[in-house]
Amino acid sequence: GVSLKPLLEGDPAVLHKGILLSRAHGQGDRLFNGLRTKKWKYIHYSRTDELELYNLKKDRQELVNLMSTGREKWQKKADTLERRMKKLRP
Repeated sequence: GVSLKPLLEGDPAVLHKGILLSRAHGQGDRLFNGLRTKKWKYIHYSRTDELELYNLKKDRQELVNLMSTGREKWQKKADTLERRMKKLRP
C-alpha cells in the first residue's frame, strides 16, 4: 500500500493524486466511496447513487454540495473525479 507518513508529516504534495475515502460497513444507505484532492472532495453513495462535490478551496467547511446546487454544471467534474477514484482503488 501507499504510506500515509508524508501526509501525517504535513507534505501537501501527497494530495496531488488524491486520497481515497470509503465507508464499507454500517447501516442504511450511507455506504460510500470518495476522493479527496487538494481542491476537491467527491463522495459517491453506492446504494442511492447520490453524489456530493465540494470545492475545498472556496468551501473548507463543506457547507455547499455543488451537486445539489447545479448537477448539470458540475457533472463533468464529478465524472473526472470518479475516474480518478477508480484508478486509485486497489
